[in-house]
Amino acid sequence: GKKSKTTQMIASIVDSLPNHYRTMLVAAPIYHMFAPPEDASRILGNLNRLSINNSVRLANLGKVYQQIDSLNLAEKNYREAIKTDKANLTAILGLVSLALTTGGPQQALQFIESLDENIRNMPDIMKEKINLLKESGEYEKALALAKEFLGRGVHDIERYRLALDLTLTGDNSQEAENIIKTCLDDNPDNADAFVLCGRYHFLTGKIALADKEADGALAINSEYIDGYMLKAEIDTLQGKRKEAEAIYEKVLQIDKDFGPARGALAWLIADRMGDYQLATNYAMAALAAEPLNPMNYITLGYIYYRQAKFTHARGNFEKGLKHAPENPVVNYYVGLGYWKEGKPDKAREFLQKALALGLSGKLRTEAEATMNKL
Repeated sequence: GKKSKTTQMIASIVDSLPNHYRTMLVAAPIYHMFAPPEDASRILGNLNRLSINNSVRLANLGKVYQQIDSLNLAEKNYREAIKTDKANLTAILGLVSLALTTGGPQQALQFIESLDENIRNMPDIMKEKINLLKESGEYEKALALAKEFLGRGVHDIERYRLALDLTLTGDNSQEAENIIKTCLDDNPDNADAFVLCGRYHFLTGKIALADKEADGALAINSEYIDGYMLKAEIDTLQGKRKEAEAIYEKVLQIDKDFGPARGALAWLIADRMGDYQLATNYAMAALAAEPLNPMNYITLGYIYYRQAKFTHARGNFEKGLKHAPENPVVNYYVGLGYWKEGKPDKAREFLQKALALGLSGKLRTEAEATMNKL
């Protein structure tokens, strides 16, 4: 509200620093959302004035305009930025994003191809191109480029992650095994490499290998949280719920504020023990630690769902949807909430979307079964 102390404080700071660039940069999108139009225009005017002839600031100005959905002005400022700095990564990625928004992945790819070769070979641009090829369904080209990208930085674990993700589409199991071998051979002392490979095995149903890689990560670092999280997920999948709970408790001894462990414990406690108050306490702690993580809302909603409080459940599922509208698991639970509320049309809408987005495993089977009941 206009009279709130927060609003008055922000206005006081912004009004006293009209020539302070960082203040104007932070204030511009906030004022666009909440302030009267004339005040928002004034702040944008200040930001424009402070960005003249400065490539970095012009690119940031483009981001602001893109954020407030003024795409023509966003493009104008991005292009002004690269006139003086052809390698301005913020501006280049901004123009890629605009091309994707207005013309789809093919137009974004065409823009990338129009760039100088040395710019096309920048790591962030190559990564963007790989994702665009994947989005346009050109998986073989994407995988070939991902392997080239990987060869240029064999100690960058994210490059292996990108390549392995692409092998999940189509019959590329041998390719994946080659990537995993290279990853572990080149990074024998990196716990991240072992967990990445373990997670691939977990996703492809090779549970013994996943467990082996998790143990490999923990042999390198006995307090490596991601290694414990993978082992706990393996135990949960195998029905060893008490063992999984013990591992999550160990994670919380290492980091008492680690939200994913609290969220997982909440889910297990609701399922195994039916202690909904304790489960809710864990879920709320997870939400406090990671308020933007959609799965924390799903966990809280699931606890309500188990108690047959379907309106509360669906409300939390929809909060998760706001943070991850294209997440198949989130869409599944929203659909499930509507089904239990007796709203079949809405349930069908979200379950169909979950399936279309690639919902997999047990949840896919349950979604299809629910669709048949509808």
